[in-house]
Amino acid sequence: MKILAIKKRLLYVATFLLVLLSLIIPKAVNANMSGKHIGKSIGEPTGDFRNLGIVWEKLNFDLRALKDLGESTVTAIYQIRNDGEEIPVELLFVSPGIKNSNVTLDGKAIVAETINNPKVPPTWRSPSRVPIANGDSIRYFATESSNTALKFKPTIGKGEHQIQVKYVVEPSSYKYSISKNYQVVYILAPAKDWAFFNRLDVEIKIPQNWKVVTSLPMKRTGNILKATFNKIPADNLTISTTPHLPRYVSSIISVTPVVFYGGGLIAARYIGIATTRKIDKLIVRLLIALFVAVPLGIAAFYALGIMGVFLGNTFSNLFLQEIHLGYLYPSPGVISSLFYFGLFISGLFAFIAATRKKPNNNVET
Repeated sequence: MKILAIKKRLLYVATFLLVLLSLIIPKAVNANMSGKHIGKSIGEPTGDFRNLGIVWEKLNFDLRALKDLGESTVTAIYQIRNDGEEIPVELLFVSPGIKNSNVTLDGKAIVAETINNPKVPPTWRSPSRVPIANGDSIRYFATESSNTALKFKPTIGKGEHQIQVKYVVEPSSYKYSISKNYQVVYILAPAKDWAFFNRLDVEIKIPQNWKVVTSLPMKRTGNILKATFNKIPADNLTISTTPHLPRYVSSIISVTPVVFYGGGLIAARYIGIATTRKIDKLIVRLLIALFVAVPLGIAAFYALGIMGVFLGNTFSNLFLQEIHLGYLYPSPGVISSLFYFGLFISGLFAFIAATRKKPNNNVET
């Protein structure tokens, strides 16, 4: 009786652990969504703008080439006004992701000097968290390595003038999700240093049918997002975009490994039942449990677990381009822990099921 009571308690504990695991695994599969991301920030120029103001600024992000991992471009057009005398101005674009820049003043090209590892001004503050396209947010750390900046020194005469800056930028990618989330973090805070700032027009172009989320409210029409602000709306603008997957497809990809994981545990239990179905002697059941049921139960769990991972990856490849595939699962350490835990529980299930006393169905009446 004591042995039976102990086995019942073990079964209760194992069942509790299985239920707990069923809650943990889905969160582990999506643990990426609460992780951290290291990226490169770009943004507004810094400098001494006390005598200059912005009549309007048009800020355009063209991310359509992301569909094939092509080059994305940022174009900023500044209609500035100098209410005083002609003055030389030093403008510095602190932008780690900048490549192939083009700067003009009133339509005429001006020379821009590339500065390595520039001193970051106090107003240059990246956000601590950024949104991602599934509606969640993650911690964000701006990389401090390989920083570059564009410095140019135009002379601004009295009246209105137009400065246009166009450059290629490489969005960073957050990979810990079914599909990669491509991020652009644009620092707006330095624009507060102008003498005045009247209007900001923002336009974002993304690949057709992609999901997108921004840190500022914007209106989407097709694959174009637009917004107009009568002042600097925030210290930064964050854009996160990713290939669109129907919700049911995302669910299938995420749940498939979990289903097979649970199926492996159930299979281990039924293997334990089957191997000692007709055995009455406890010592024989124990031997069969240890040397037959447990190894077979673990093998069944292993096979089904691997199959679940394989099918999850197969579904991902069916619906996404390989270049946009993220990491379906969390870190290798978490996966290993869950897998070894499953091996232990499957062996325990097989052992308990094999050694449990079978009901006597041959009772004479």
